[in-house]
Amino acid sequence: GDLPHSVHLAEDEDDIEWDILSECDRKFVRITLRKAVPMAGIVVWWDQILQQTPKIDLSSIRGRGRQSASVENAWEEAHRMFKEKVKKGQVCHSSED
Repeated sequence: GDLPHSVHLAEDEDDIEWDILSECDRKFVRITLRKAVPMAGIVVWWDQILQQTPKIDLSSIRGRGRQSASVENAWEEAHRMFKEKVKKGQVCHSSED
């Protein structure tokens, strides 16, 4: 099936992680894929393993509930400040630009 989001593809065939598992007289192939994330350190949760499978409610998973109001407020304030800097042309650019 099709993946619901992007993954990082291995550059070399030898970098692909896979193994064969046996359970209850059945054999399975497990392939490990690395999720593509917008930046390092961010955890991306998928609500379905394949596009053809049903979605789950991520908020029902312990530790994945709604963020606290203080975190959400801090994010909104930082976002507002960033937008203001963009309007005023005060955004820093990396030296690689």
